[in-house]
Amino acid sequence: MVEMILDGAARVLAERGYAEMTTNLVAQVAGVSVGSLYQYLANKDALLQALYARHSKHMQRVATSVLADTASRTLRESIGVFTRALLAGHLVDMDLHRALEKHSPFSADRQSEASDDMDVRGMVSRLLERHRDEIIHTDLVP
Repeated sequence: MVEMILDGAARVLAERGYAEMTTNLVAQVAGVSVGSLYQYLANKDALLQALYARHSKHMQRVATSVLADTASRTLRESIGVFTRALLAGHLVDMDLHRALEKHSPFSADRQSEASDDMDVRGMVSRLLERHRDEIIHTDLVP
């Protein structure tokens, strides 16, 4: 049921924007009663937060799957793979991604974004640590 509601919310947000996204319209597009929507999500902001969290997790899964096999690659190859992984993550439902980026300031809770950023930072840290011996500091001033 929640997935149906979030799918409906994604369509409404991408097509009409945050200002026109109402719980009644989301329920209608999702094919559920507004009472059912309120059973799972308290209000419009909770709906936006849940949608943002789901989209972030999906982007994270795509990026992680692309990065799954970097152990045998050089640093240069790994950076290329990592860049492609981040781009692939951002290509997940581009219309929804744009709408969420545009309207996410309305959301008070950006904790899922901070968590996803930490996951990405962790991936970068592990990548650099794995290739520590390939990183040469030729531009450092003594």
